[in-house]
Amino acid sequence: MTPYQQFVLENERWFRGRFRESDESIAGAESTLGVTFPLDLKWVLMTYGYWHATGVSALEDTIEKTLAARTHVALPHSWIVLYDHDDGGVFLLNTSGEEEVVGLSWGDVPENLFGDVVFRSLLLYSQHLIEVERAALEEEDIEYDPARFNDPPPTE
Repeated sequence: MTPYQQFVLENERWFRGRFRESDESIAGAESTLGVTFPLDLKWVLMTYGYWHATGVSALEDTIEKTLAARTHVALPHSWIVLYDHDDGGVFLLNTSGEEEVVGLSWGDVPENLFGDVVFRSLLLYSQHLIEVERAALEEEDIEYDPARFNDPPPTE
C-alpha cells in the first residue's frame, strides 16, 4: 500500500463519492491523451470515485480540457488537467513520473508551470484539498450520501 492509499483509507469520508471509474474508462482516457495515469490516481478513481478530496472533476472533463489546453495554450504533452476552476485557475498533473500537481492561472501555461502552487505528489494535493474543503463545508456535507443525489446505494 502506498502512502497515498493509506491516507485515503484513513480519510475515506473525504474520498468516497460518486461515479467510480473502470479499467476500461481509465484505459480509454489514457489512450486518448497518450499518457499513463499514476497508479494512485487510477486506484482512487476506481475505488472511490469523485468527491471532495479526489481533486479531479471527471475523466470526460480531464480529456476535454487537456486536449483543448494542448491546442490553445501549448500545454506540454505529459501534463493533464485535473480540475479547471475557469477564472479561478487550474490544477494540472505531471504524468511523466514526477506526479507533481500545480495550481496556476491559464495565463501561466506553459511558460511558468511551476510558478504558483506546487504539490510534489497527489498525497500533498489531497491533503491541501481536505484543508480547504474543511474550512468551507458543513460537517453533514463531507460524507457522500447517495440519497441526497437520488443515487442508488453503492455496491462494494
